Amino acid sequence: MYDTRVGRFSSVDPLSKSFPWNSSYAFAENRVIDGIDLEGAEWMPASNGNTTNFTTKVYIVNRSKVYDSENLKDFQKSIVTQFNKVYSKDFGDAIYNADLIIGDYTKPTYGKGLYIHLRDLNDLNFDNYSGEVKIVGGSTTRADGENMGSQFNHINLNVSKNGILRDIDEAASEAVHELGHTGGLPHPWDKESPPDISQPNSIKKARKLNIDQRKKIRKNIMNSEDNRVPFLQGYPGNDITPGQLRMIKEITEKEYNK
Repeated sequence: MYDTRVGRFSSVDPLSKSFPWNSSYAFAENRVIDGIDLEGAEWMPASNGNTTNFTTKVYIVNRSKVYDSENLKDFQKSIVTQFNKVYSKDFGDAIYNADLIIGDYTKPTYGKGLYIHLRDLNDLNFDNYSGEVKIVGGSTTRADGENMGSQFNHINLNVSKNGILRDIDEAASEAVHELGHTGGLPHPWDKESPPDISQPNSIKKARKLNIDQRKKIRKNIMNSEDNRVPFLQGYPGNDITPGQLRMIKEITEKEYNK
């Protein structure tokens, strides 16, 4: 139970054994003004007028035999920089600020929270690659196998292929794309995509898009080389639309108000 008078829980956090570095009574990691905490789960949105603050905490589990401590440090720095840049936008009537926090985590578990598992491509058994294996790729799954929700996601990220290190900034960009899925964002070609980034799935209809529309899709963070329209394929960019940020806000706020 949370005591608003002192900004603390009067009972022990049910997940306290999984996070020994945090106080078992602290609210939202001691951010009592702009933080939201839900029964030990990680928290994300806090709104004040037309400003929304997205605070996302992730735990990085290094399962790679290639990544050393310096690689891991560079990856952490890159993912924080890219995440905060992509998801922080001022659209005039709506302002979004993003803050990615890397949790202190060394032993993998499968409880609530966001986890990025760094893996070597040759030891993956969940990818359905066919033909020539690419060094790129990541996937987001919920630990219990149900639909994804921002409290339960595990991101599996390829960081090497057959001992060859993947570009760290490229891997971090892929992770930022996957983190978009944890906030509820679909790909531009998915039917759930917001109108301001939604695209046709047929080549015939997509040909009617003008140059600016095509560029907008190719540069979007939720685009990828898996785009169903060949001339719209592209590696995740660093652009995001008002509709996409509004979707994250609506989905995450709905989760926390359950």
